[in-house]
Amino acid sequence: AHLDGTIRTFDENVRAQVAERFEQVVKGVADAFGTKATIRWIEGPPPVLNDGKLAVIAVQAAEAVGLEVVRPIPSSASEDFGFYQKNVPGVFVFVGIAGSQEWHHPAFDLDERALPGTAKLLASLAESALKSIE
Repeated sequence: AHLDGTIRTFDENVRAQVAERFEQVVKGVADAFGTKATIRWIEGPPPVLNDGKLAVIAVQAAEAVGLEVVRPIPSSASEDFGFYQKNVPGVFVFVGIAGSQEWHHPAFDLDERALPGTAKLLASLAESALKSIE
């Protein structure tokens, strides 16, 4: 048998524990059936963990340019932005752009009217973040 899957966590320590436990379970199942199992573990991107201070600045920046702020529930979506955040504090924001399909759907088509507001948000966020470190 060949099995593929994805394991995602919001915490690096939990991720390490899951990997260790996964190996134990696979070995245990293989032993129980008198066979061998091979695991090929491909480390995915780390979790995206927004910096608290920058998250507050992002909310203020969005409100300053007249955008509605909605705090999303945590998502286990895979995003390589977490690699950046391992080196520098960061904040990942979602911008509502309407449309009838999800981002990665072949029929996805963003509403380009969202672009000016998004540009204002990013400019305001950058300006506010830079002022916060002065």
